[in-house]
Amino acid sequence: MNDIVTNVTMPDGFRLCVKLSEPDNPSDSARDAQGSIRPVVLFVQSSGPHTCDDERECDGRRFRCFDLFANELTRRGVAFCRYSTRGVYPGGEPPMFVTIDDNEYKTYLPGNTTDDIVRLTEWLRCRGYTRIALLGWSEGSVIAPLAVKRGARADRLLLAGYLGRNLRDILCWQLSGNSSSIFYRRFFDYDRKGYISESDFDEDRFKVRAALFGTKSFAELDINRDGRLDADDFKPETERHLSGMLAAIDRGDDDWLRKNHGVRLTSGWFREHFALGSNSELLCELAKARPLDLYIFSGGWDSMTPPSEAFELEARFRQLGLSLTHRHFENADHDLNLVEYFVKGTVPDGIAAIIDAAVQMNDIDTDERL
Repeated sequence: MNDIVTNVTMPDGFRLCVKLSEPDNPSDSARDAQGSIRPVVLFVQSSGPHTCDDERECDGRRFRCFDLFANELTRRGVAFCRYSTRGVYPGGEPPMFVTIDDNEYKTYLPGNTTDDIVRLTEWLRCRGYTRIALLGWSEGSVIAPLAVKRGARADRLLLAGYLGRNLRDILCWQLSGNSSSIFYRRFFDYDRKGYISESDFDEDRFKVRAALFGTKSFAELDINRDGRLDADDFKPETERHLSGMLAAIDRGDDDWLRKNHGVRLTSGWFREHFALGSNSELLCELAKARPLDLYIFSGGWDSMTPPSEAFELEARFRQLGLSLTHRHFENADHDLNLVEYFVKGTVPDGIAAIIDAAVQMNDIDTDERL
């Protein structure tokens, strides 16, 4: 694998740090032959600060998140391209290992990111890549279709952690107890009935109760006294945070967001996202206009976006006579269990499916589908 790290000038003049990992033997992909196929996956980032490597730490083990895609894709003849979020640079402090230039980070906005992706597809085409897949994750599942609408020449859309609705709706869903409920149910709802019973709680099969709840009893957590733990029990606390967030966004209070919200984001970023339309409607619009080579990858334990949204999009496409490929992994989270690769050394099923879909891009019968 050969890595190229460079700065690419964006439409507004910003110099975006980009990393491109290419196969060791590009001739294996007929790099220089006339009419050759040269595939590349361009990763469209999830929300918050990211670098080209996304260095993280888990159980004392330090790793780079993008190594999985770079290693597995280049091994199969597909290049992998990613970029650092505007204003974000490598740092030495866990858990994110980033430093942030506040003024530059304020330019990290959905509109700019969309333009950045369009520019990067042009840059990759100029480097000789004939087939481009946009791999959009979470926020990236919104940005990638917007980039296609804005003129990005891509051949396949691979969307994971899929957001079908506007981000404001998603945020309200998350902070109405739903994210907390799904997160805790993964450890206690052993038969996936949709809630945690007192017997589940007492069994504590994975020995995590003390770490997650301290000394709190089931009765203390069961706020509405209905004998089960679900979103309604976690809703009061999370809704207080939601109210504080929305108020801070309305008054442009980036300092409050930085100090109180887990992911570093600006009020400008939120407001611009809140003004966007439905992502599912955009995808239907794109698919009705021209063939859309679309893949959706979802996880049953996704606590960041409703897992049902991928199924709803699939049904909507079927109703309209349109096609997409939906791969659902019942035991996967929002990241499709990405961390397993660095802890266990095995590629999770959801990630393997994405890589397969990227490699199979060579089988499509036209050089430009979108």
